[in-house]
Amino acid sequence: MATQRTPPKSDINRYPSNPEIPTPVAKEYANINTRNQKQFYECNPMSQLEIRFEQQLTTWDNKITETINRSITTAINSALTQELSKITTALSDLNSNVSKLNKETLNIKNSVSEMGTRVQEI
Repeated sequence: MATQRTPPKSDINRYPSNPEIPTPVAKEYANINTRNQKQFYECNPMSQLEIRFEQQLTTWDNKITETINRSITTAINSALTQELSKITTALSDLNSNVSKLNKETLNIKNSVSEMGTRVQEI
């Protein structure tokens, strides 16, 4: 069976583009919406391109700024963490030295007081 490319003769009178449409059929198709033509933009394509280009540049600028801020923050935080750990280590060393000095001072006081009691006994 061959494929038919044109509508059969019986269907030709049913389409509104045919000038020989009978009146009852024309009233039947009177409320059919027609397709609107594509509306053109009033601005020229170059300005549209400029707007899109500016938007893309703004997006890139925001991303780059965010990345730079994040990397600077990370670098500063790591440097501060290292310095704080050094300071903490130094403070713990100082505290241990101070406690040793306190013990030595207490031992010296005890020795001096013992020597004072011995001198009084003599």
